[in-house]
Amino acid sequence: MRYPMKDRKRCAVPGCVNHNDQGPFVGDVCSPCYSFLTGVSGGQYSQAAKNGQDRLMLIQEVMNCYAWAIPFINRHGELIVYPKNNIYLNCTTVFSRTAMENKVVSWLSRPCTKDQTPKVMKQMGESFNRYLGTEFTLEDLNQIYTYFGNDANEEWRKKFVDRKFDMAVIKELKESRD
Repeated sequence: MRYPMKDRKRCAVPGCVNHNDQGPFVGDVCSPCYSFLTGVSGGQYSQAAKNGQDRLMLIQEVMNCYAWAIPFINRHGELIVYPKNNIYLNCTTVFSRTAMENKVVSWLSRPCTKDQTPKVMKQMGESFNRYLGTEFTLEDLNQIYTYFGNDANEEWRKKFVDRKFDMAVIKELKESRD
């Protein structure tokens, strides 16, 4: 059935290109994605399945960098990086490496510099650097947390990540406030 352009809609799963005139939909989701998401047979080649595999790969990369802490994923889609102190980040909206890098900068910079034992802060900083492929000092990590931690300054944080963690972005941010 062909829908008029105004009635044509795309599957609600991020990245899926299926439209409702190409096959059956269940609500706002195409049939293959719906099958995968609900566990009904099929759907293994849907965008939802691909997103799940991509997300799992991204999460596993972070988990490997923090393996010393024995991380795990809970039923709410949170990656508990350091269970002993409940250090975590929510992975339900992560569909790309850039999104994961933004989450790591936002939520894992604090335990590198604050509220942990010196040993844990050192391990957290080493893991943070290992995941991002950086060599930040404790002072750098403190600045990263100060300006981008706890999801602060989203626009500037995205610039920081897009520019491959260039500390000059923090300098620009400071100058823009003067």
